[in-house]
Amino acid sequence: IANFDIKSLKGDWFKVLGLDERYDCFECQQNRFRQDQEQGWRMDTTFRLPRFRGFSKVSVEPPLAPNTFKWPTGYTEKPDANYYQNDLTEEVIVDVESAKPSMHTTGKTFGLTFWENYYIVGQGEDFQFIRYIGHTLQGGYKGAFIVSKTPELSPASLIEVNKMATAQGLDLNGFCKIKNKACGVRNDAPTGGSDVQDVIGDSNDYIKYMFSRQEKFSP
Repeated sequence: IANFDIKSLKGDWFKVLGLDERYDCFECQQNRFRQDQEQGWRMDTTFRLPRFRGFSKVSVEPPLAPNTFKWPTGYTEKPDANYYQNDLTEEVIVDVESAKPSMHTTGKTFGLTFWENYYIVGQGEDFQFIRYIGHTLQGGYKGAFIVSKTPELSPASLIEVNKMATAQGLDLNGFCKIKNKACGVRNDAPTGGSDVQDVIGDSNDYIKYMFSRQEKFSP
């Protein structure tokens, strides 16, 4: 969009819709855009991975400071034992107005450094529509996602997002609906009270299981 202002992103957001099932559809995603002490911009990200029964060696990044993100009330003080929490911080560089990307970022997750160009292609009162192109040493990737001030888009915002997607040549039916309803901190025992399955296998089985949990969006 023209005249992009990074300050419009400042604060906390829920990722609600994602295009790439490999990168955009993790459960319980939040983003926080903030300025550090040197006035540089940072994006804190948190999401969770199911604690696959019998598969405990899942690499996660060191956690952010306690209580970095605040989920909706109604949960206890203890983390949900059925999930791994994954937290990371990205450096955000705002690009000059003549550049095509709105901004670019760099960070590290699952042991890989990544670089991404962000394109803010649409904004509303309570949402941001973002496309991106990224790469790691393993190759390139691209995707899109929508962040919202609430765990789900309002009906009015959804109409706007659908129009923006069409203008971008995208179909929201191809997006996943990110699971944000059961997020936060709950005190479930690892062996009960969860939708996490008892499946034992290797990393390929885990990835297949992750994909099976995703929910396709239906406008």
